[in-house]
Amino acid sequence: MGTAKLRIVFHSDKDGNALSYFYLEKTEGLRVIAILKILPKLKDWTPISKIAEMIDSKLPATLWTVQKLAGAERVDIKLDDGKVKVLAHKPILLVRKRKFNTRNNLKRQKYLRATVYVKFT
Repeated sequence: MGTAKLRIVFHSDKDGNALSYFYLEKTEGLRVIAILKILPKLKDWTPISKIAEMIDSKLPATLWTVQKLAGAERVDIKLDDGKVKVLAHKPILLVRKRKFNTRNNLKRQKYLRATVYVKFT
C-alpha cells in the first residue's frame, strides 16, 4: 500500500461516508497540518502573508491551501490498517478579500492585488 494521504471532505452522508472530497499532495498536507496547528491563534483578521511567515511557506502556496481548507467539513487520513482518523472537524476558516489593496498608497499602481485575510471562529 502507498503512503497515507490527507483528505479534505466537503460533504458526507448520514453514515459519515465521504461524498465530496479530494486528496492532498504531500507538501499540501504538511501545509494543512501547520495551518491547523496555528488556527487557535487566529482570532482576529490576519493577512495571509503573516500566516505564510508563521508556517514558513511561500505566499501563493499558502493562499491555495487556505482556499481549499475554507469550506472543509473535516480533514482526515486513512491509516495503513484501514481505519480513518479524523484530524479536524469543521475547521471553520473565514476568508475575506477586499476589492482593492488597502495598503496601496501609490496613485499610479492600482493593479496590486488585494490582501486576503483569514480568521478562525
